[in-house]
Amino acid sequence: MTILPSLLHDSMPVTKLHDLKEKFLSVACDWSSPIRKCELQFPESVREIRDGLYVATYTNRSEHSVWDNNDPPRELIKPKSSMLKYGKFENGVVGRYKETFHHLRRRLPNDQLELQLQRELLQLVLVLDLTPLRLRSCSCADVFEPFWNGGIESWLQERDLLVLPQNNRVESRQLQGTPPTQDDLMPLVRELQARIEAAGIELTK
Repeated sequence: MTILPSLLHDSMPVTKLHDLKEKFLSVACDWSSPIRKCELQFPESVREIRDGLYVATYTNRSEHSVWDNNDPPRELIKPKSSMLKYGKFENGVVGRYKETFHHLRRRLPNDQLELQLQRELLQLVLVLDLTPLRLRSCSCADVFEPFWNGGIESWLQERDLLVLPQNNRVESRQLQGTPPTQDDLMPLVRELQARIEAAGIELTK
């Protein structure tokens, strides 16, 4: 796991930005385990990330779409294309991704289902840990999610990366063209991190 340091002064209560792709795609990790057992597969530094925001990209190189497990199912990633997913978590980052990975499935023409697709699909996952910024009446993730999501959405629109039309109420976006890399996203994420951290410190005073 790579920890990317805060932009703000070390003396302040700071957020941490984590690159969790390597940890989440480890062959030693069994995501089908019950949540408590699943969490114990990760080091304490990951288990302690309880409250935060995330952005991740997934690429589907297959000729068949990737769907979720809802009823009716929703198409997440079209054939030969990519998806960017973002949002919040409030009960641990491992639980958030256990749920996300459970939803990824591909239905083949013979009606067989391909499951556990995360190692094939996941390209990057950046997590902003807001656990140190505690509010009295609600979680920081809940407060800052609209700002985080709005910043990412605007960034995608400005670069004409969105397949249109899409439902703006969901927290995943089908992409067109080349999906953004970590280097592409990092300036945006750093800017959002600094602004969220400064506002969070003010709210916790």
